[in-house]
Amino acid sequence: MLQYVPFFQIDSGADEQYEAELERVLELRRASLSQYMLAVRSEIEGLWLELMMSDEEKDEFDGFIDGEYSLSRQVIS
Repeated sequence: MLQYVPFFQIDSGADEQYEAELERVLELRRASLSQYMLAVRSEIEGLWLELMMSDEEKDEFDGFIDGEYSLSRQVIS
């Protein structure tokens, strides 16, 4: 006969495993986002050079110099 065991008692280590995996995935995302942002900034600099933009025009783009690599700071115009 099967005995009923509440779900939360089945694997008490599951929470710790989940938290560890979540942190691992978030760290990978941060690293990937950082690499992506550096590549995009390099591309923007190349376009600025081609378009012969002045330093004043470049300074108007605040997001370029911001060191924060976060998905929470998305700006849609």
